[in-house]
Amino acid sequence: MTKEKNIMEIADSVSSEQDLIRFIGVLSNDLLQNNEEWQNVTLPDYLEGMGAFLESLNSRELSEGVKTLDLKSIDANAWRAFAIILLTSGVYE
Repeated sequence: MTKEKNIMEIADSVSSEQDLIRFIGVLSNDLLQNNEEWQNVTLPDYLEGMGAFLESLNSRELSEGVKTLDLKSIDANAWRAFAIILLTSGVYE
């Protein structure tokens, strides 16, 4: 994903339903403009990536790109947690 740091910062700042709606728009635009940088561009691959990421939360075996996210407080804000799940599902295998 290009501008990954910006997207990560946006995901990390989600704290409300409206923030999440805006983030989904940013994520959608990134996929349309930069799909060659995504690992999971089809819905089945994206959902598989989402499942793999959620499983990794329990084991804490995270990929290099995901380690930069602040996962310590992922449960503190449900909207933010959902944004991070959506973000990582595009690249997580």
